[in-house]
Amino acid sequence: MSLTLETENLRGFLQHFNTITGLRIALFDLDFNELLSCPEQPNPICARIKESDAGRERCRRCDLAAQLYIKEKPENNHIYFCHAGLVDGIAPITDERQIIGYMMIGQCLSCDVSIEDSWQNTVRLCSGFTDISDLRDQFFATPQLTHEQIRACAYLTNACASYVRLKNYVRLRQNDVFTTASKYIERNLPGDLSSDHLSASLLIPRNALFKAVKDETGMTLGQYILHRRLKYAKYLLKNTKCTIAQAAEKCGISDFNYFSRLFKKQYGVSPREYRKSPDMD
Repeated sequence: MSLTLETENLRGFLQHFNTITGLRIALFDLDFNELLSCPEQPNPICARIKESDAGRERCRRCDLAAQLYIKEKPENNHIYFCHAGLVDGIAPITDERQIIGYMMIGQCLSCDVSIEDSWQNTVRLCSGFTDISDLRDQFFATPQLTHEQIRACAYLTNACASYVRLKNYVRLRQNDVFTTASKYIERNLPGDLSSDHLSASLLIPRNALFKAVKDETGMTLGQYILHRRLKYAKYLLKNTKCTIAQAAEKCGISDFNYFSRLFKKQYGVSPREYRKSPDMD
């Protein structure tokens, strides 16, 4: 699912956060693609790490673990040490109770450990896949925060995530909801396509599904699903040798008589008449 961004407003907002905290802040989509950040240039340690395949993979796994944590506890933020020993934080951006993106802060160091010890730890952690020995000065310029300051920044990140949604700076593209739902429906016509099942499977609220389908097609969700099922039944009847009962089963309407009534109501002819007629498509 793609996001629409009020880029100018967001950029200014992220700049204010960076000015106050000294931390880098970035906005990510659900696939963890970075959409906007301040400052735009990544931390030099992170940039060096990602120059190697192994480093990029470690960063990806670290981001994925943070993402999974937030999916399980979307009401929380999450502060953690990354694989290179730097402190990062993540908070969800939600839209009607679904996660549509992430706000991340980093990278900083904890004052609980001396900066020399932190440096030696990061060098040790990275030594297997990249050389950062020439980045000592940049590492020592990394912000050092107390535990309470880190917690405060985490809560600020939550507030930022809520604010950008409140101001509608970040929103889900409505047609992407429809695209996601319609693709799922097409792949699962024989299965359960109730609104509750769709909502749970796609992590999209029922009211968002209803609105997306109505806006795109003019139909209710139930009408659209029936339309797709009967359209698939037409294809099966014209292009395969399956029986009418099998066609009904494959399109998700297992009751043969009910299927026949629906088909005739929709197309004006019975399934048998449709199959026999060479001129109907």
